Amino acid sequence: MFTLKEARKKAAKVIKVPAYSTLGNWVTGKIISGSIKKECKGKAGGIRGFYPDRIAGEIIAAQRLKSTYSLSDIKKARVLLELDVKKEVENIYIKDKLTKSKHILDSKEEEIHHYLIKYNDDINEYDYDIHELSKKMEERRILEKEHELLKNYADELIKASEEVNKNC
Repeated sequence: MFTLKEARKKAAKVIKVPAYSTLGNWVTGKIISGSIKKECKGKAGGIRGFYPDRIAGEIIAAQRLKSTYSLSDIKKARVLLELDVKKEVENIYIKDKLTKSKHILDSKEEEIHHYLIKYNDDINEYDYDIHELSKKMEERRILEKEHELLKNYADELIKASEEVNKNC
């Protein structure tokens, strides 16, 4: 476990990181993990928050991805990986979630394929069938977009975690 300041120093060895206040905003906005333990330092000492070991990697991943994705997309990727509820996760867990996402996308692709085969002759005759196909294709497009976001975030997070471990 690290404090946010310690995590920022570790991340700064790898990439230019935002100001400490920005990181605080990211924690509040759930762009990066929140503290998992708080320690009271007495009446005038304040409270220190301790963050999961992956926090430096999350900072680096978010900083790299924010040029491509919005902060709300990065938050969505964390939710899809369940990083918003898990205190500590291993890279194998992240890779497993990515594999499951790919499987869901593939099954939707297969469903559309079977649908096209089933209604190949009749598709032009029934508006309902066209509507159903359109709906399935939209669902697939959304799943594909989520999977791409998830894959990019997971790849960056794993890469960043390895870089932090190598540099520290």
